[in-house]
Amino acid sequence: MKGFTLRGRAPRAWRGLGVLAALPLSLLAACARPTPTLPGCGDGRILTLPAARVGQDYVRGARVQGGVPPYASQVTAGSLQAVGLSVTAEGQVTGVPVAEGTVVFCIQAREAAGAQVAAQAYRVTVLPRGSAP
Repeated sequence: MKGFTLRGRAPRAWRGLGVLAALPLSLLAACARPTPTLPGCGDGRILTLPAARVGQDYVRGARVQGGVPPYASQVTAGSLQAVGLSVTAEGQVTGVPVAEGTVVFCIQAREAAGAQVAAQAYRVTVLPRGSAP
């Protein structure tokens, strides 16, 4: 399984306060491969997620780990809504696509304490209904 972890550092005031405070906040994307860049989003590299199909359930992509749960994730650049997808609080891309096309977007995740933020750019292509992989 290929993956990518974007790591941040705990604030100086947190260091030495315990295990949770020492864990870096990260977005981990399984089965993604790096492609061109999206400046202003994490390190700028765009990871390509597995293709989706119009009308079929889709749950893929990142998941937040580290930091202090619960998490809050949002799309800060690009749009998943254009193809009928959204992002969960844990950073996963989910939904039933309603339109075909390719979208590039940035997911930003924040931990409960609010001090750590991670961001990563992704690309997903939605294929037509009934298309071959």
